[in-house]
Amino acid sequence: MKKLSGISLTDDGSFLSVTVRRVHNGWEKGRVQHWPASSYVRNYLLLHRPVNLVLPGTWERRQPEDSSGNVADTDAVPFTITTNETELDHFSGLLRNNLDATYPDDAFLATLPYYFHENPQDSFITLFNEGRSCRLGIVIDRRFVTSLSTNCESESSLKGFLERLRLFFSTRLPHHRFPAVLYQLSRLPFEISEAEFIECGSDDPAVLKAMGGALCSEGTMTVPRIRDAYPEVNFRRFRSFIVATALLFVGITAVFSFALSMRCAFLSRQVEAARSAYLNLLENNTDIRKLITTGDELSRKVLRINRRVSQPSTWGPFLHQIGTRRPDGLFLERMGSEPVPGSYDRFRIALAGWCKTETIATDFIKKLNASPLLSEVTLSSMERTGKDRSICRFKILCILSTNQR
Repeated sequence: MKKLSGISLTDDGSFLSVTVRRVHNGWEKGRVQHWPASSYVRNYLLLHRPVNLVLPGTWERRQPEDSSGNVADTDAVPFTITTNETELDHFSGLLRNNLDATYPDDAFLATLPYYFHENPQDSFITLFNEGRSCRLGIVIDRRFVTSLSTNCESESSLKGFLERLRLFFSTRLPHHRFPAVLYQLSRLPFEISEAEFIECGSDDPAVLKAMGGALCSEGTMTVPRIRDAYPEVNFRRFRSFIVATALLFVGITAVFSFALSMRCAFLSRQVEAARSAYLNLLENNTDIRKLITTGDELSRKVLRINRRVSQPSTWGPFLHQIGTRRPDGLFLERMGSEPVPGSYDRFRIALAGWCKTETIATDFIKKLNASPLLSEVTLSSMERTGKDRSICRFKILCILSTNQR
C-alpha cells in the first residue's frame, strides 16, 4: 500500500503531519499527528519517511527582487509563487533529513480534487471557504496555475469574479484556456449549482493543506516547487538501518533475558516441588526417619573413631602401666570406659577386681596417681564378700587422657 506524507503549519506554528494512502478506489486520509515544530526528537523519529512541507505563499506575476526577502519557484508559468525566505529556511531546515520538497500551502486546491475525484478533469477551478472570503485554485492541463481570494457574499458576486477571470485569461493569457468545471472542498454560505462537492475526509484547513502537499509527490499533477530536497535526505535510510538494528538488538536482549528469567523461575519451581515431595516423603515414612537417625549416630561414631585414629593414642601405655604397677596379690577382673561428655580425648575408666588386703588396693591407687596419663584416681568402693571374708573386692575410677604428646 503506497503512503505519502505531508506536513503543514498550524496557527500556533507547530507541525501537523498527515498520511494519505492509496486504496483500491483512489486515496484516503490516514494518520494525523501534531507536535511542536522545534521538537528535535520528534522530527528525528520520522526516520526514513520522506515528507513534503507546505508553507504559506503569495502568487505574483513577476519574480521577486533579491532585496525583498522572498524566494520563488523559477519554473512557475505564468504566475510565480513566493514565500518568506526566513520561514522557508527555518521550517524546512527542521525537516532537512526527511524533506523531499517544499510546496505552497494552497497546493491542496489542485491535488485534492484531482486525486479524490473518481473521474477528474484536467482543467478545473477549486472553491474553498476561508470564512469571510473564498479561495479559488485554478488548474489548467494538470498544472496548478494560481490561486486567488474573493469575498463570498453571494452566488452572483462569485460568478461575476469568475467571469472577470475568464475575460483576463482570454485576453492576457490566450494560450491558457480558462476551465469551466467547478469543484468544492468545503461548503459555501450559498449554493452553486454548477459546482461538484468533493469529500476528502476532513474539513480542517491544516489537515487539507498537509494532505494536498503529500499528494504533490504523486507526479501526475504539476505544482510549483519552492525548494527541492536537501542532500541530507540520503542519510535517512542509513539512519533507519542503525535505529532498526539497535531496536532489534535491544529486543533480542529483552527476549533472551525474559526467557532466561522464565527458565530460572521454572527450575526454581521444580526444585521447590522436589523439596516439598522429599520432605513429605520423610514426614510420612518412619523407616526412612529411623534410617536417617541411625545414619547420624553412625556418622558421629565414625567421626569420633577418625579423631582417635588421627591422633597419638595413650591406650597402649596405659595398659602397660596397669600391668607393671599392679602389686602382687591384686587381680583385675573387669575394665570399662566411656568418653567424658563434651570431650573426644578424655575417657572415664573403671577398674574392678579383688585383693587380699585393703593395703594392696590403696598401694595400687598410689601408683596410678603417679602416672601422667591418669587423673582423678579414686577408690569408688571396697568390701569383703563371699564366704571367705578374707577377699576384698574393689572398684577404682580415674580419668584417662588419650591425647598426650
